[in-house]
Amino acid sequence: MVICKPLKIRNILTFLLFYLISTPLWCHKKISTENWMKNLYHKLPETRLRDILIPGTNNSDSYKITNSSPLAPKTNKFFLLKKGAVSNWTRTQNLTILEQLKKGIRYVELNLMKYKGEFFSVNGLISVNLNVVLKELHMWAAKHPYEIVLINANLNLQTLSEAKGLHRAISKHIGQFLAFPLLPPGLLTFKDLWTKEKGRPLIFLAPPSFKKISPRYWNKKKVIQLNKTNSRNKKDLLEQTLYGGSGLFNQGWSKFYVSELIFKPNAKTIIKSFFENGAPKSLFQLSKPLNNVPGKSISYWLEKDLSVNIIKMNFFEKTNLIATCLEANKKSLIEGGKNWH
Repeated sequence: MVICKPLKIRNILTFLLFYLISTPLWCHKKISTENWMKNLYHKLPETRLRDILIPGTNNSDSYKITNSSPLAPKTNKFFLLKKGAVSNWTRTQNLTILEQLKKGIRYVELNLMKYKGEFFSVNGLISVNLNVVLKELHMWAAKHPYEIVLINANLNLQTLSEAKGLHRAISKHIGQFLAFPLLPPGLLTFKDLWTKEKGRPLIFLAPPSFKKISPRYWNKKKVIQLNKTNSRNKKDLLEQTLYGGSGLFNQGWSKFYVSELIFKPNAKTIIKSFFENGAPKSLFQLSKPLNNVPGKSISYWLEKDLSVNIIKMNFFEKTNLIATCLEANKKSLIEGGKNWH
């Protein structure tokens, strides 16, 4: 009996030690990009969405643009002269919305207008039919109830009738998955959405007028802040990201906050691509210097205790955006989590 006591005590201590370190251990496991929110935060549902890094895409629905895409209404007719080349500057993504979500994206942008009687995604040229996008969002939400997706809708609608028609299309495909605006982003937690809005993982950010059409829409004017940049130079872009009018140092705390790590070509950039041999011939080529920027910049921003929330990029799959965001989120959990405000 005496000999057994130390063994029992040792077994108890071993169990306690395992229990104490078990949470950090799961943080070190490889996280699935398809279910990273559930994997990371199922034990810490009180985490606020405003306190985590959320990878996003710029003009997420432009992937269908090709050199044969029709010109969108009200687009500069100059584009017709070199439409094939211009398509290389208006397509910002290669993957479909569903493919983006599977790879870890949780913030998407939809740029919508009516074209020939139907709603389409546009970015200078016509991209994909909205019904295709909504069906993919339906498929995603049905299988991933814990993966919250923010959908930022930029709408170019002419009449109230068009707005109501768009609402009907949204309701038909994803209405059952739209979360109600429960709380301001500064207070909203995973627990709020996973329990009070169980099975509704889509947050649809729309213009204020859409609140009159349905209470399920989130007033984007009140809940999201975007730091708009305008640069084709990496150093200048990072400067604008930090110190611009609504840069990281000047952000509001009550809204979701979007930083954009993207280059924006101007007319001069595009014209150069026609006539100069060494000039980038597409947005894809122009964007290459940004591929490794998330890894270095995000780490630096977090070391400075800056509140980094949503980061959107072009051609994200060519960058280290997803890996950097997930690794930073895991690190925050291991360190006990951070509340920025």
